[in-house]
Amino acid sequence: MPIDALSPAETVESIGQRSSRHSPDLGGLNALDTLKRVSLVVGFVILVCIFAVVALLVGMGSSQSRLAAEEARRQFSSLMELQARQLSVQTLDYSNWDEAIDALLTNKDRVWWNKNAGDYAVSTFDLSFSMVFDADDQVLFAAVPLHRALDLEKLRVSEALKSILKNARSRPLVGPAVQVAAAGFVQIDGQLYSVSAVRFRPESSSSPANPQPDALLVFGKSVVEAVLPDTAEVMGLPGLELVNEVPPGFTEVAIALANSEHFGYVVWQPRQHSQKPIQDIIPWVGGLLLLALVAVVYAGLHAQRLTKQILEDSRQRVSLAERNRSVLNAVEDAILGVDLDGNISFANPSASKLLKIPAADILVLNVKELLPAEYRQPLVSALETGQRWATQFANLVDAEGRRFPAEISLTSIRYNEKARGGVVGIRDISERKFFENQLYLKANFDPLTGAPNRTYFSDYIGRCLKEAQLSGAIMLVDIEGFKKINDSLGHDVGDLLLRDAYERIKANVDSSSIVARFGSDEFAVCLADCKDQAEASVIAHQVLMAFTKRFEVAGNMVWSGASIGIAVFPTDGTTGNDLLRHAEMAMYKAKSLGKDVICSYSAEMDVNTQSRRTLEVDLRRALANGELELFYQPIVSMDSKRLSHVEALLRWHDPHKGLIGPDTFIPLAEETGLIVEMGAWVLEESCRQLAAWHAEGLEPHVGIAINVSGRQVPNGLSLDFIAETLGHYGLNGAQVSFEITESVLLDNSDAAVDWLRGVRNLGIKLMIDDFGTGYSSLSYLKHLQAAALKIDKSFVSGVAGESENKEDQSLVLAIISMAHSLGLPVIAEGVETAEQADWLLKNKCNYAQGYLYGKPTDSKHISSTLVPRFLTTVG
Repeated sequence: MPIDALSPAETVESIGQRSSRHSPDLGGLNALDTLKRVSLVVGFVILVCIFAVVALLVGMGSSQSRLAAEEARRQFSSLMELQARQLSVQTLDYSNWDEAIDALLTNKDRVWWNKNAGDYAVSTFDLSFSMVFDADDQVLFAAVPLHRALDLEKLRVSEALKSILKNARSRPLVGPAVQVAAAGFVQIDGQLYSVSAVRFRPESSSSPANPQPDALLVFGKSVVEAVLPDTAEVMGLPGLELVNEVPPGFTEVAIALANSEHFGYVVWQPRQHSQKPIQDIIPWVGGLLLLALVAVVYAGLHAQRLTKQILEDSRQRVSLAERNRSVLNAVEDAILGVDLDGNISFANPSASKLLKIPAADILVLNVKELLPAEYRQPLVSALETGQRWATQFANLVDAEGRRFPAEISLTSIRYNEKARGGVVGIRDISERKFFENQLYLKANFDPLTGAPNRTYFSDYIGRCLKEAQLSGAIMLVDIEGFKKINDSLGHDVGDLLLRDAYERIKANVDSSSIVARFGSDEFAVCLADCKDQAEASVIAHQVLMAFTKRFEVAGNMVWSGASIGIAVFPTDGTTGNDLLRHAEMAMYKAKSLGKDVICSYSAEMDVNTQSRRTLEVDLRRALANGELELFYQPIVSMDSKRLSHVEALLRWHDPHKGLIGPDTFIPLAEETGLIVEMGAWVLEESCRQLAAWHAEGLEPHVGIAINVSGRQVPNGLSLDFIAETLGHYGLNGAQVSFEITESVLLDNSDAAVDWLRGVRNLGIKLMIDDFGTGYSSLSYLKHLQAAALKIDKSFVSGVAGESENKEDQSLVLAIISMAHSLGLPVIAEGVETAEQADWLLKNKCNYAQGYLYGKPTDSKHISSTLVPRFLTTVG
């Protein structure tokens, strides 16, 4: 019988028997050598096992930290990707806009840029820069916050940005933001920026062609100032840092630029996890090692102790098994050992804690009883085939009825290439899902009202149209007078009003409708179950009636109103962009018709919009080509019949359409902001012409009156520019009057008040134009310190002659009396007959203006005939 087939006792006995058949010394030595060799082998095995235990303990000490660090890295990467996608969505929203293509790529309109995609976008989205590049990567437009010193040239030539621009031009033109926009990191002077770039694209197939199809809109955010703080807040960390070298004890994620160049690391201090320090275990393990070494040496010298050493080895094996079990017990995930039928043979304590099932009860269950029905068969199939299986998300229910999101995985156990069972892991991902949901809410919902935002609403309409589920209407609601309420009562009251408005809209539409907040005072409603325009109008009327009732906010009684625009699917559009655009047209049409108006879209609006766009392009060309001209109309003293002033009136000589009156283009100029550039030109041309007339002999007291729009106050005509213009032409302020409407008086902002005060300090007289057609407030007149009132011609026409009526006479008399009581002279506009002039003179009107004294005419005619005529008297 071979010696290795015996038990330890049998082995000792066998050796003794064999020794008796040989010489005593030689037989004892042979037996002792054999036992020594066996002891050394056993001792070596024990040493290997102990070293394995040490390695396992060290690994156990750090396994939980490694798992936590890997989870944190994955979470950080997911949050960074979500924020990059949000930046891409914002960039795409501005580039997919016909008005932006026309303003930026066709007309190079810097005023539009600053008000929309430039300074406005930078401040609204907390951007570090907003830029437009042409096909040669030259900068067409750029906007940077005032506090940021950014070298745009370095940015333009950086390899990382070039890589992003090249990538953006290679992407498809149509699709979601993640497909059409290119994103990545760029560094300038050590500062890291998250950048998104996308090509401009027309809103629909009927839109005008894009003149620069390879032009790009680029948005950039500071990673340190804007991206990392939001990420740290969502992850619940005290802070994230951007470094070149990773400090000891920190968790890191490497950051690469868009051109794959390494930039640095984002690091953070990991959350502390409780675990037994390795230092407490090492002395025990060291003692164990020393004991094992002594035992091996002793066994080598004393063969008779081989049995004891074998028993010690067995004890160590049991200890190792217990320690392996302790590793499984320390893991926070639920770990289940299952056989090929799914019967549970092992469960760690975390499984009992997570599933709220006692440990003993888990061991009588089949794993399929713990899983949702849809995951049972895939897991059984994976067990039978010995394959790995996992699901990223599943809704589980514990024994107490609590639902929680989880990740489930199966690792098969194979022996001799045959499946023997598996290990099932269940991880609770509630915390991660909470963070993801928070970021989703931040990107898709308005934090003030809780309503969906424009991004969510647009995506919702797109999904409905794609799935052919939308058969209703889009309704845009604009709150009238919100800015005035916000400015006068404060932003806190304004915020409460917006919340109340949102609730009122929701209360007047059915539960299937989606109500979103688009802007400061604009809401959008998707009426999914609305059948036609008539039904949409009924719902819109209900919403409008809700806004006629007073709002009680923060102890204030506030009255507001609404303008509502409607677009119906599919009559008014078959795409989300078309429906929103047409609803917006209808809303602005409603606003133009007055307060509390509902307007449905019609194809006529598209024609009008196109006509307005054409007129805007022509008007910009007129400014550039000098097609604008000033006409002048005399203002005469009624007592002396002598010329007092001339009013400068703007006219447009279009080379194709001829003379265009101000009623056609002035409202458009106000709406587009062109009135600012026009106003500067009118002031300079008026001063130049007045100086020329004075040089020809016109009496110095004769001045000029210039109309000033509310859009020009206070920045359009700055005080410095006005003073510089007067000085350039040698005029003093007393020779110039500004005619302003009563709407300018309603702007109580500090800047507007300072502008009015500065104008008076320059000696310029302020005249109230069209008095009686607006608010006609005495308090505003006293506050403004006006120099004169102009009575609107609609009242003057009824004081005498064929149109004479008592109401107009009484009103004009009241205005004259009130003005004189305040020490203000009165100018009557639209005087066309001698009867009107006689009545006005009789009732002490100071000045007159109208066709009776001369029609508006150009400067040559004024110089040759009209001025000499008024140097004496008017017959």
